[in-house]
Amino acid sequence: MNIFWGKVMKKAKRYFVLLFSTIFIIISLSSCQDVLDDLKEISKSLEAITYSETSETTAGNKTGITTKSIQETSEKETVFVPRTQSTAKPKESISPVITQKNEIANTKTTEVSTIETTPESTDQNDTLLKAESFTREDIIANGPLYARRDQFDPQFIEDALEYFPEIAGGNEFDPSIPEVLNRWDTTIPIKIATFGEPTTDDFARLDLIIPAIETLTALDIQYVEAGSTDYNFEFHVTPLDKFEDIFEEHYVKDNWGLVVHWHDDDGYNYYARMAVSNDYPNREEMNHLIMEEFIQALGLPNDSYRYEDSLFQQNWTATQELMPIDWLLLEFVYRPELTTNMSVHECVEILREIYLD
Repeated sequence: MNIFWGKVMKKAKRYFVLLFSTIFIIISLSSCQDVLDDLKEISKSLEAITYSETSETTAGNKTGITTKSIQETSEKETVFVPRTQSTAKPKESISPVITQKNEIANTKTTEVSTIETTPESTDQNDTLLKAESFTREDIIANGPLYARRDQFDPQFIEDALEYFPEIAGGNEFDPSIPEVLNRWDTTIPIKIATFGEPTTDDFARLDLIIPAIETLTALDIQYVEAGSTDYNFEFHVTPLDKFEDIFEEHYVKDNWGLVVHWHDDDGYNYYARMAVSNDYPNREEMNHLIMEEFIQALGLPNDSYRYEDSLFQQNWTATQELMPIDWLLLEFVYRPELTTNMSVHECVEILREIYLD
């Protein structure tokens, strides 16, 4: 009995194992089909996604290439090769140049109308620096405009080039003086000796502009000690009735500010005599006269009606700062590509080539 049931149980186990194996295989086959179906759907979705990403990537690549191409084109620079000239030592022949500023009662004619004070381009690139950026503080901090010329609106430079011959060429009071460039030799210091009754305010006005002048011109400007005979620039602050003794035959009557400077045959200034009245002008007017006469002695001897706020305005003014265009004219005078005794109109062509072309 026990043997019989033992055999039955063994056969039952085999049948149950076979049955469960068959059921498992059937279930597995059914599941695989579902999985395959699912895989097909996933495959289709992946193909669509891949196609979409491929299209976007291709479009993105094209855009990137275009942007890069524009950047490369816009970043191209023009290289300038300056034509430097050697600086000769000055000879000792005298040719005086006189510049003056009349008192208000004898002001220069005001019938000529002034031109707009701030030169601006009608079509300016907003990324470029405008004229008003070129200030005394900017010059001291960042140096001459030449090294940064591609950062400035070219119209500012064009305006200065047009203004340059009016201020740098010849002399408005002596038509016999040719329209050529005169300037100081940068290898020889300008040594200022003071006479008369200068005050701390008078020195402060010169000290205000000298650092920017030295930065633009490479001149070395210094004061000499009291009693020294080693000087080449006289700075007088004195009553007006002393002017005739100071300037002798070069005196021009009723001028509150006057400067006479001498240059040699090679066109180099080597001596200057400057005086400002301290009994007629007020403090602001004295400040203006000190700046104007000093800078005119450096190679910008003329006045003009062109810019109302320019230091070189022909009418009587008391402006307390140089306009940006005034500073740029001074930079032009001392560019090494120019030579003394060169026609100011030839200077303009050279300056245009090195600043704009």
